[in-house]
Amino acid sequence: MGTIGVNTATGTLSARLLDDVPGLAAEMAVRIMEQEPMYRDPAVIDPAELERSCRENVVYILTQLAGLPAPDTVAARTTGSLRADQGIPIDAVLQAFRVGSRFLWEVLVDRADEDTRDSLLPAAADIWAVSDRLAVDVTDAYRATAAARAQIDRQVREAVLDALLVGSSDHSPSWDSAHLLRLPQEGRFVVVAAECPGPGADALPAVESLLREENIASAWRLAADMQEGVVSLRPRFGQHQLADLLRTVARGRVGISGSYGRLVDTPVALREARLACRTVTPGETDVGVFEDEPVGVLLAGSPDAARNVARRVLGRVLDLPIADRRQLLETTRVWLAEGGSTMAAARRLHLHRNGVRYRLNRLEELTGRQLSAPADAADVHIALESVRILGLG
Repeated sequence: MGTIGVNTATGTLSARLLDDVPGLAAEMAVRIMEQEPMYRDPAVIDPAELERSCRENVVYILTQLAGLPAPDTVAARTTGSLRADQGIPIDAVLQAFRVGSRFLWEVLVDRADEDTRDSLLPAAADIWAVSDRLAVDVTDAYRATAAARAQIDRQVREAVLDALLVGSSDHSPSWDSAHLLRLPQEGRFVVVAAECPGPGADALPAVESLLREENIASAWRLAADMQEGVVSLRPRFGQHQLADLLRTVARGRVGISGSYGRLVDTPVALREARLACRTVTPGETDVGVFEDEPVGVLLAGSPDAARNVARRVLGRVLDLPIADRRQLLETTRVWLAEGGSTMAAARRLHLHRNGVRYRLNRLEELTGRQLSAPADAADVHIALESVRILGLG
């Protein structure tokens, strides 16, 4: 990288300061630690390593200002990568560079005689350009390392989550898995399964960030047709609060498992979440909770049996034209949901109660079941749920 053009007086002063690089670097490191809190913890940044970095930067800047062949910025790039690995925010890294550059400018002004000081002002833009060039290289290296680190971290988390969800016998102990997934070591958790709207498309966009805003830890994986994750619950934020939150971003059917206290139970929870997902009516956007849908779970888990029940109980109804079929099925569903109240069903359906009775009578004729008989009503309810879950209605 070539040198920049500064006036002779500034170049001479900069060359002279090269003899005091160790002292300047030590002072710069102290100044940075005083003004940037992230650099004060020796467990994060070793003071000796910070001083070494300052020394390399001082040499680079003064060499450029002196008009001498400058070293490559490989040291700066190394520093950028190192700060990313140390987890120092990029804003703090750039602030440290600003503090160091300001310190060096103050040294130049302080060490200059009157004539040289006058010449420093016209050269100020060039002096800061050198510092900016160094900061750009640091930033580029930082971002590249951070991106690579995030990719590796994502791959590790997905591998650990995959092992937990499928119940791999060789996965890490549960406490280690929780650490890698950034989940609490103790407490209750659930598994969520959501149908993707298209191959590889997020079923719950930005769900991890959304949950983090509520102080809820989670870990997710995305397959071709499902997005699945482990979610850590907390007091006053259980399955129903989670379901309400997921409804705000869901793009299809979503299921939530029962809650468990051990990560080793994740495979069981995954099966429950997938069943709960299938209890939601096909084509609708909603969230099913495993523990709230006992009948639906049984039917979703035995689709062949559910189809047989639907055909055996509602076969003649299902053979009707679409409009007639939907009328009878919907009216019966609403009537059952209203506890057998014809008046309540009529209000919900915006019908006269005689219209409701007519439709119910017709369904009884076609099915041979009497809705006033508890056993027959139960048969019809299960058949209706089978039709809904299988999308037959």
